[in-house]
Amino acid sequence: MRSFCVFLISLGLLACAESAKDSLADARKSLTESRYADAIASADQGLAARGDEVTLWGLELVKLEALARTGQG
Repeated sequence: MRSFCVFLISLGLLACAESAKDSLADARKSLTESRYADAIASADQGLAARGDEVTLWGLELVKLEALARTGQG
């Protein structure tokens, strides 16, 4: 029973986690609104979520551009 409860809790946490594609959309929106710190944070969150190669590349590009615009790139 205990392992079943742990499984349900783990499943719930995964369901609440933002996908890499959602993070990419958030990061791009923040970048266009000149909220560079938010763009970097969203990109980092998406990179941690591990998506497909195209999504990961997009997250890297957004992060790089946000870093460059803040003088950190």
